[in-house]
Amino acid sequence: MNTISNKKSFYIKAILPLIMGLLLLVVSVSAQTPIGVYSFTGAASCPNQNPQVNTQPANAVFSNYDFIGPSLICRARINEFESENWTNTTFNIDPNEYIGFTISPNAGYLLNLSKLSFFQRYV
Repeated sequence: MNTISNKKSFYIKAILPLIMGLLLLVVSVSAQTPIGVYSFTGAASCPNQNPQVNTQPANAVFSNYDFIGPSLICRARINEFESENWTNTTFNIDPNEYIGFTISPNAGYLLNLSKLSFFQRYV
């Protein structure tokens, strides 16, 4: 009877941490999956090419990517979303000029945003 008890104890001590580790890996990998990517691929054109998200996620909707501002204009560049005529004074940010998009959860769903990242080039 002692041998059976030792086998159960071994399985619980060896298998349970393995299962928990795999579960943690699956959860952490899924938490890092982007839900929206804008690629802006294409020929140089105005308005900027391909302002749509690559793929709409399940249970949410991304808007088109756009620049907003009374003096901003499109600058045609290959594979880029670019605009010019930004207010460029030291230590002043014009709250009427920005690049934006929205993401809205579908009815009955909540959005829990934990990370937002961009690559921006300033010329």
